[in-house]
Amino acid sequence: MLPRRSRLAPCGLAVLLGAALSSLPAPASSMPIADIRDVAGSYQGSWLDETFVPAPNPNATGAFSLDVAITGDDAVLTFVIGGFPFVGRIPIDFEFSLPGTVVGNQILLSKIGDPFLGDISGSINDDGTLTAMLGNLPEPGTGDAVDMVNIGGTISVGAVNVVSLDFEVIHDPRLQLPNSFGTLTASTSVPEARRARITCPARHRAGLPSPRSGSGPTLEGLVPRGGLQRPPLDQA
Repeated sequence: MLPRRSRLAPCGLAVLLGAALSSLPAPASSMPIADIRDVAGSYQGSWLDETFVPAPNPNATGAFSLDVAITGDDAVLTFVIGGFPFVGRIPIDFEFSLPGTVVGNQILLSKIGDPFLGDISGSINDDGTLTAMLGNLPEPGTGDAVDMVNIGGTISVGAVNVVSLDFEVIHDPRLQLPNSFGTLTASTSVPEARRARITCPARHRAGLPSPRSGSGPTLEGLVPRGGLQRPPLDQA
């Protein structure tokens, strides 16, 4: 029988979080947020495990949504992850909530003992960065395959809010597998008042049909991602 890994105390998790995230470069695309409460909203997008690119496994992508609700100094982030993340060890369309607290102009995130994702710590910062770490994933379950998950990226506030994250999945060392890397990208919907003003004059003058209503502007290039540093396979 394989030995169980020792669990980290909450204070130990916080120390490990700082050490793990300090190795991730701050994305160059981050922009200051004047009022952290402006990140509230409903985001829709997708996740992709880029480990298998350019021939991705069809199970290595799926829908992703994030709802950020802030009342007073209390925040709740609700995630819905579609597809088969964590090697299918969590339910399809998996939903979980992560509580947070507004402190100054940042949101501190913390949850201990989630039955699927273990201990989660992180923050949304006033410089436009978002960082988080998952540790102590439960066994049997996700912890059978995943030892830790590091997340780092940006969240921008504007007419359309955009969150763009990179994640690194560190597999259980007993499996002797290289780390996996991927992305999560999502945005809030375009407000109706702004959507009405998104037109293409050249197409209109040429008598061409306007873009489909509600399609909104493309997110391509809006928030360029800063990639995680990928270790050589023999060091993973």
